[in-house]
Amino acid sequence: MALEVGEFMYKDAGSIVMQGMRIGGRDWTSGVGTSYDASVGITVDPNDPGKGNSIGFGTNYGGTTGLNNVRVEVDVAGAGETFDLAWLDMTSAFLCNPCSYAANDGDLIISATASDSRISAQLGPLAGTSVTLADFGMELDRFALKASSYVAGDDIVDRSGTSATAQSTTIMSNLRMEGYFGGFDMIVENKGNGFGEYDTAGNFTETGIGEAASKIKINSFFKIEEMEYDFDIIGVRYEKIKIHNARGNQLIGFDIHQNDASGFVTRSESFAQSGSQIYSVKDAVLHLNTLSNPTGNNRPGYTDGIAMNTRFFGDIDIGHLSFGDTGTSIGSQYWTDVAATTHMVISGH
Repeated sequence: MALEVGEFMYKDAGSIVMQGMRIGGRDWTSGVGTSYDASVGITVDPNDPGKGNSIGFGTNYGGTTGLNNVRVEVDVAGAGETFDLAWLDMTSAFLCNPCSYAANDGDLIISATASDSRISAQLGPLAGTSVTLADFGMELDRFALKASSYVAGDDIVDRSGTSATAQSTTIMSNLRMEGYFGGFDMIVENKGNGFGEYDTAGNFTETGIGEAASKIKINSFFKIEEMEYDFDIIGVRYEKIKIHNARGNQLIGFDIHQNDASGFVTRSESFAQSGSQIYSVKDAVLHLNTLSNPTGNNRPGYTDGIAMNTRFFGDIDIGHLSFGDTGTSIGSQYWTDVAATTHMVISGH
């Protein structure tokens, strides 16, 4: 698989644009990012050391410019059905608790892993894992703000219109990253359309307001081997960034429900972990134009926003930090055992 998007634009009055997005296999040359090129499509990558021919197979495992060797399983669950989560497949020696999900009737389960049992004998305990098979690269040329006169796509194809004079501010540019995919789970819950509250034990009480009973839950493991970008709006250049879990506490920190878990018997194989929950919320923010006079609350059925809860655990290295266009690094930074939790509600206006 490979993907290239010339421009994505979100327009309100002015606009935000993301330009030059590319996702594919890792660039195994001296560069950083993806080796995928839309002008030639997905090709065999002779620079990829994970190429299958190197371990005796004719098929080109891990040796193309695309994102390959990722197995995606999709299942609509029955009541009480249990699914192994993706990180259980990272390596045959990898044990974790809990590593399964007890589904509701009608849950949608999407689990992506990178494994192939045919090379286990050659590569040992890391055989069939993202460490040996599923590399990726990603690039973003520019993330910017545009004035309302900008017309979608005018930076990509010059139409000599009003966009030529549209005011523009670049927030970030030249983002390049490459690394390894370590498993991905997405669960779309079927718990009905009600709103209410969850207690600390995970029990739901429907109250008609609060958070939705059904959520989208996403959990992933990944390792960024190298990343760089320009933070243009503040004039800072970052290079030689790594995101992993190779130092400090190397145990996995939380499960698909974002609960802290215990009983781990092995390490995270140096992969960082990130989890998200996405769901609608009702009456989290009062909307003055829709208030009901008798109750002082929003009208029945009014849903006012999208909640996004995220958690991250891992280590972050920044090998190069420079200001302006000097290119001279002022030093390095090393962040160990970063445990970050965010709660955000996006509401319209």
